[in-house]
Amino acid sequence: MNMVAKKAVRFLLTFAGLLPYMPLWAQWHDSFENGLEAWHGSREYFIADSAWLQSRGPEKKSVLSLSRAFNSGRSEDLDYRLGLERGDSSLCFEFGISLQFVPSSTNTLRLYLMGSDSVWSDTATVLYLHLGQKGGDNRWQFFYQSKDTSFMLWEGERLYTKQSQMDFRLRAVYLADSSCWRFYHAEPLSSVWEQEGGSLWAGHTVADFFKETAIDRQVMFYSGIMASYQTASRFDKYAFTYMQAGRLPEPNPSGIVARFVGEASGMAGDTICLCYPPSAGSLAINEVLFEPRTGQSRFVEITNPMDSVFCTANLALGVMGDKGWKYSRLRKDHFLWMPPGDYKAFAKDAESIAPDYRQEKANILTAAAFPTLNEKGERLRLVWLPPEKETGDTIIVDEVYYSRDFHHWLLSETKGVSLERLDERKPALTQENWASAAETAGYATPGCPNSHRRLARSETEPKYFVLEPQVVTPNNDGKNDFLYVRWKAALAGCVCSITVYDSYGRKIRSLCQELLLGAEGEIRYDATDASGRVLRPGIYVLYIDLVRANKHHKRLRYAFAVG
Repeated sequence: MNMVAKKAVRFLLTFAGLLPYMPLWAQWHDSFENGLEAWHGSREYFIADSAWLQSRGPEKKSVLSLSRAFNSGRSEDLDYRLGLERGDSSLCFEFGISLQFVPSSTNTLRLYLMGSDSVWSDTATVLYLHLGQKGGDNRWQFFYQSKDTSFMLWEGERLYTKQSQMDFRLRAVYLADSSCWRFYHAEPLSSVWEQEGGSLWAGHTVADFFKETAIDRQVMFYSGIMASYQTASRFDKYAFTYMQAGRLPEPNPSGIVARFVGEASGMAGDTICLCYPPSAGSLAINEVLFEPRTGQSRFVEITNPMDSVFCTANLALGVMGDKGWKYSRLRKDHFLWMPPGDYKAFAKDAESIAPDYRQEKANILTAAAFPTLNEKGERLRLVWLPPEKETGDTIIVDEVYYSRDFHHWLLSETKGVSLERLDERKPALTQENWASAAETAGYATPGCPNSHRRLARSETEPKYFVLEPQVVTPNNDGKNDFLYVRWKAALAGCVCSITVYDSYGRKIRSLCQELLLGAEGEIRYDATDASGRVLRPGIYVLYIDLVRANKHHKRLRYAFAVG
């Protein structure tokens, strides 16, 4: 393509809104029209002219590199950096690349996302993408390197082996709120981004980067490229159309207007909302029943933890198949809304949800198409797909990993037991954010808050149990006839056994054995012994054996009186 044609295509894409020319969200964007004044390194070995950066190195084996500072001298940029460190922001890198050869182990390309120094060396702390493997079986690989160590964090699934595949765009996104890297590719003139293999949950990489590097107030980090070749003919075969680094661009689909009237909608009053398709992290996969009992239905529950209203149109669940991700659209209508704090459980068959689950039937829906869930465990995605017969980005809203091994180790049977997400604001790609649904909730909670949902604890919330009242008078007068053993969110996911003893240490009665606790609940005790006889007045003791999911044991003792 000649330079005039390239400029014409760029103008048309910019005019159509598909390729922002100087996007406002980027900290820096360079299409190389103005030379290489902002760059450090081997500038003499590159030609930057008319929206094209072309290598022109020595005609012998060599290493060419360019780096550019991600500045933070402005107050808004400093705020952005602090947002990254706190985990409430995002970071996006894009590269337009054209290689006139198939990379190999001796002719490679590296895209440096974050570096502590403008010179790429073994002593620098860097995060970079690498293309060029032995045998020409090229996959993008993601590396973390410091002066002490270097290791690969991620490898893409797409294989690049043909000459025609060497023209593409690459995007790397760090979602700080979920500590997750995601990688995408797109054709040179396309606005459709496809995920380049699996996501990488590696929040420590960015946190360690900021911690280990001595970065002054003027430069947050350096980004750039390295072209390394040992075949002399590769000296002019590396080319780039643009590079940029900064905030994640917001999707720009058409908005949908919804009117909510009265309490039946779940919204207060007559409310008009302008709703956009969800972005990454705006909806969460909250609960998964992947191993139902015979005759009962699987389900996946979604929750809206944001302050916005979202439409469920074009939402889909995805699982990995032999040929990549396979998506199942959940709804065919366009008039189902999720206000803030809402729950929707999509089932293979809503009528076959077990009746003993704690549930909200109005929020349990039969999906238009439901994915085949692996009963041993797998990755599961929630995505927003472009409307049928339309083009656009596939937006990955959430991604989790579930496994049969994530269930509580004391459960003798996991069929019919769902896995609940403990905190929808944190990633669920590891076991730490999953728990088996509580026995006290029937082992699942479709369409309503999880039995283990973690809320911010108040300063006065008890660490373990509370007994009320302290004196029980079981005379059937309707006042203090029962003892209530209550607990709050701190004990969610624990298993407890409760036994009553008298003041002489004699066992009176067992109240429960290996009961899986939810986020809150109570056990009512009628102050009787194992034979059903009312206890004599006196002091009694509850011994509670508590076992956490990490197998830590604790024995608690509480006294109460019978009057």
